[in-house]
Parts: sequence; C-alpha cells; structure tokens
Amino acid sequence: MCTGPWTFPGCEAVAVVHTNLSNHEVDPPDLQLMVLPTGISVDGCVHLRKALGISDTLWNEYFSPLLGQPVVSLMPVLLHPKSVGEVLLRSSNPEDPPLIQPNYLTHPQDVETLYHGIELVKKLLRTKPMLELGARLNDKPLPGCESFPFDSKGYWECYIRHLTLTSYHPAGTCRMGPTCDLEAVVNPNLMVHNTHRLFVIDASVMPSLPSANIHAAVMMIAEKGAELVQMHWDLLHGKSTRHSRSWKSIGEEYQGNRMCFS
Repeated sequence: MCTGPWTFPGCEAVAVVHTNLSNHEVDPPDLQLMVLPTGISVDGCVHLRKALGISDTLWNEYFSPLLGQPVVSLMPVLLHPKSVGEVLLRSSNPEDPPLIQPNYLTHPQDVETLYHGIELVKKLLRTKPMLELGARLNDKPLPGCESFPFDSKGYWECYIRHLTLTSYHPAGTCRMGPTCDLEAVVNPNLMVHNTHRLFVIDASVMPSLPSANIHAAVMMIAEKGAELVQMHWDLLHGKSTRHSRSWKSIGEEYQGNRMCFS
C-alpha cells in the first residue's frame, strides 16, 4: 500500500452550500467547504507556512504550539465575492508590471458570508462522528484579535480579516460583455472590442466566478475559443478542415452582439 503526502489529493472532501444570506431558489451557492486532513503546522514550518505567507509572529504564537498534534483544516471558501479588485496600467511602457489591487473583503457581505461558513464548521464539529474523534477548534486567540472574546462574532470577523487567503482563482479582468458595458473588454466571441484579430481566451473573460473551482470552466473557454479562432480564420481566408455548422457565422454573431439594450 502506498503512503506519503503524494498519495492523496490534499483536499479530500468538498461541499457547495447556500448560507442564509442567499436565496436558495434563484441564487447560486455562495459558499464552498473544503476539508483537508492536514494543517499549516503539519510539516513543521518547511513548506506550507512559506507558501501561504504566514508571518513569524503568527507562526510562533498561533501555529507552532500545534506541532506534533493531529490537525485537520475545514475551510469555508467564498464563491461569489462582492468585493471587486482592479488591474491598472502602471505607465505607457508595456514592459512595466501592472498595478494590481484585489480589494479583498472590502464589501461587508463577504465577511458575513465567511462568518456563516465558520458557523457551519462549528455545526459539523458538534456532530457525533466529530465528537467521537475529539475534534475541536483551536481556541488559542489569534494574534491581533485578543481584544475580542473567543468564539464571539467580533472575534471571528477579526479572524477572517487577519487569516483569509486567496484560492488562486483570479478572473474577470477582461470580462465579456456588450460594447455598451464600459467594464467589458471582449464580446461573446472572445474578441477584444473594436479589434478584428485580437482574442482573449482564459479565465479573465468570465463576467463573474462560477460556483466552484474555475478549472473546468477555463477548459471549456479554451475549447470554445479554439473553435472561434478557427471560425474567424475561415471567415477571413476561406474554409478549412474544421467545421461547425450548428453555429451562426462569426460575422453574424459579431453584428448581433453589437446591440445594447437598457
């Protein structure tokens, strides 16, 4: 039997759920729960701490006392953040890196949704299987949040603002939309507005995040994008060996997508 850290996927359970802040009838799920049979302290500060950007103070005061203890991570993930970041040009020099401001947790409902996620974790810890395992929260106060009573709403809101991490799923910086949308960069054919041969085919074209990890959606964008580029080539240079008769011509689609409605 194979053992070791490379023999399991890391995240062993995922749940996609609605909190009380969303309308279950019409809204998509607003929270994902990820369960990992490990924690930041498990490798003794070798890799995970550095990868997640944990400071010396946070490690020494909060995580290092857990060394040698069995740890599991139950992580609420915000699926549809209302906070919006921005990517700006630093200068007219294309070699200069852009200015990136993610604006995490600037909308109060994002914090509230994650707080509901922590309440869900606490509910799971009260189930019979978890109680039989002796599972419990780390009740050591998080550095920076000591002024709040442990397990109070104020404490968890402080905790969220101090210890929330990105899931590395950025999207929407070249969002899809009609020309009348001043924030849209590409049309539904993935072509940059007011251009004829410039396409964007990646997660940046998503107008909003899907209700899950973005990998599957990005793969489908790539498949669709490859077809659209081929169709555009056919339109400009004649037919090729690839055909897609079920779609309108790219020219018809482009003309239709120039219309805006209010």
